[in-house]
Amino acid sequence: MSSLNRVLLIDDDPVFLNNLEFSLSRYFDILKTDNLDDAKKFTESTHIDAILLDYQIGSQTGHEFMDYLGVVALAIPVVVLSGCINLEMTVGFLKRRPYGFLEKPATFLEIKNTLEAAILSKAGQKPLDSLGFEIDYKTRKVSVDDKEIILTKTEFELLCLFIKNRKKQLSRMHISKHLWGNHTVSKNTLDTHLLNLKKKIPPFSNRIVSVYGNGYLFDA
Repeated sequence: MSSLNRVLLIDDDPVFLNNLEFSLSRYFDILKTDNLDDAKKFTESTHIDAILLDYQIGSQTGHEFMDYLGVVALAIPVVVLSGCINLEMTVGFLKRRPYGFLEKPATFLEIKNTLEAAILSKAGQKPLDSLGFEIDYKTRKVSVDDKEIILTKTEFELLCLFIKNRKKQLSRMHISKHLWGNHTVSKNTLDTHLLNLKKKIPPFSNRIVSVYGNGYLFDA
């Protein structure tokens, strides 16, 4: 069973959909569809952490799908990704309040970061400020006692990985693959980044549990 968060991609362009799946599958457990009927079936049959939604899907629109989510009371964060920008679409989405909006052609990094932020901020998660630090996923800023903490890109990615997997044991192999993919790095590389992160954010350090021989757990 995958430990990655599950993202549903909805777009009626099969080439674009396949490219998205290829790019994002390293970071998320991907489901994809080019129509809203199958999208509804996915939401009914499996847990989904976030949705990336196009506006025009065949003869239907993203407005209709977000209305469906409201009717069935599914609190799944939605990120809209569309190349069709007009007043009707914009006003319609503002009324339905998706988590975020991206205009095609958005960069891979913009899509990935916005999806991660949507997952991390979804309803029902314990507020991070109760843990002694705050994080703004859109600006990628972290603060402790209202003081901004400067993190490297890798340190921020590492922090987000632990937050996204609270109470879950993460192996060193899983962490390394998330951060560096198939690139080979020394064992000390992960240790160094984690040590720096713990030094910079003491409240985080207090909740990281080392599981001997297996990895780490963020006990929050």
